[in-house]
Amino acid sequence: MVRMLEGPAPGRDTAETAEEPADGAEFETFAHLDRLLGLDLIRGIGRAYVPSGARGG
Repeated sequence: MVRMLEGPAPGRDTAETAEEPADGAEFETFAHLDRLLGLDLIRGIGRAYVPSGARGG
């Protein structure tokens, strides 16, 4: 006799049974992908945006 693995049935929508991701999980995923791909987009987080024509001088 074959034992079936417990879990959702094939073809069943798993979004209904999925748990909410932990706080910050989306950011952490983005940060890891940014590092993996070498895009360096994270470096600007937390810095004030100053348009190029608005700098004094």
